Amino acid sequence: MSAVPCLLREDPVPSAPAERRGAPRFLCEAAVFPSAISLVEPLLLCATVADVSLGGIGLVADLPLAPGQFLLVRLRTPSRHFSCDVRAQVRHLTPGRDRTWLLGCEFSRPLQSDELDALVEATGMAEPAVRAM
Repeated sequence: MSAVPCLLREDPVPSAPAERRGAPRFLCEAAVFPSAISLVEPLLLCATVADVSLGGIGLVADLPLAPGQFLLVRLRTPSRHFSCDVRAQVRHLTPGRDRTWLLGCEFSRPLQSDELDALVEATGMAEPAVRAM
């Protein structure tokens, strides 16, 4: 019987997670009025926008919503010159500070470029958001 050599494998050094976002995120301070879409009764949330892109939005909310939950998000610039309602689905949930939750949401339809521009320009946040991972 021949001895089978045992090869020791070192675990690779963990690397930063790969960026999976399909569109750049922009910091945004637009007013937002999300409500969970429910068959029973709408649930109104208190939330602020963390960032926004053509395909989705990051919301800092007072309540955790499970991934898969649908929202109706009313986006409005501080001057109220632009407003639109967009449906979104919670894709991930991250605990935040002070009993808040970061809801990573995907829009049911991408924002139009002019919609995103209106939100970003109205708040003076024209640079893409970069988050440390």
